[in-house]
Amino acid sequence: MAILNKIRQRSLVLIIVIAMALFSFVLADLFRTGGGGKAENIVATINGRDIKREDFMRKVENLQRQLGPSLTSTQAMNRIWDQELRKAVLDGQYEELGITVEREQMRELIKQNLAGFDEFKDDAGQFDENKLNEFIANLRDIAPEPALLGNSAITYESWTNFENDISAGGKYQMYFNMVKAGLTTTLAEGELEHKLENEKVDIKYVQVPYSSIQDSLIEVTKADIDAYIKKNPGKYEVEESRDILYVEFKEEPSEGDEEATENNLVELSKNPGFSDLENIATFINNNSDLAFTDRFLFREKMPANLVDSVYPLKVGETYG
Repeated sequence: MAILNKIRQRSLVLIIVIAMALFSFVLADLFRTGGGGKAENIVATINGRDIKREDFMRKVENLQRQLGPSLTSTQAMNRIWDQELRKAVLDGQYEELGITVEREQMRELIKQNLAGFDEFKDDAGQFDENKLNEFIANLRDIAPEPALLGNSAITYESWTNFENDISAGGKYQMYFNMVKAGLTTTLAEGELEHKLENEKVDIKYVQVPYSSIQDSLIEVTKADIDAYIKKNPGKYEVEESRDILYVEFKEEPSEGDEEATENNLVELSKNPGFSDLENIATFINNNSDLAFTDRFLFREKMPANLVDSVYPLKVGETYG
């Protein structure tokens, strides 16, 4: 019970673990950025413990070799980050509470994780611990060369990391099992649950929907309406508004304006003659609202109403 009380007092630790894990997605960008100095070699500092970039990336690479192409680099970084985060935050709690994973428990956890590998099964299909011991001894002898386990290449270093992960997972499970056991129901909660389950009332009622009552049978006075509005003012609030009267005068050319414009364009084409101009750009800029544009236009980029009239023209001819 004393241990459970200590866990309750450290519930903030659990919140920190969850909150900090939410930021793990930024790690991929962190490892791809450049820089210099000592700060670059430190991924993070948690509870005064520095996580070095070199150690972190080595664990990421070991995990990727272990799980193969099914795991992306970002997923591997996030998984290692979560492991390092739990280790930094929870190791102190494990030590203070005396939580450890002993040899027999460790062997059982490894057996559970590797039970599906044919390399560790005997002729009867049962897990053979002797084959596991032989595999570990062989890894130690050929280190740093890898050995195959399933379809993955495993080194002795990656195996020791695997054992450390198994140990950390066992401690983690024991810790949270104790937390779960410490979250007991109070007497008041039990009494309320008992009351909700056992105090029941049987009632009989007759429903008379408003839709079955004719409007002519009900008389609503102006006083009733005023009283209801005063009682429920929020239902009848409206935003302030204005009524505006205005007159619109559209600026459109008259027939005389259009005729005068057409005559001006005709004069421009005759005097001195558009086809005889030496400086077309100056002429266009002086007599047009649109600036001269000296660029080629593809057929599909031209206005549809001009295509059929412009494309049949010969070099030197004008349209308009």
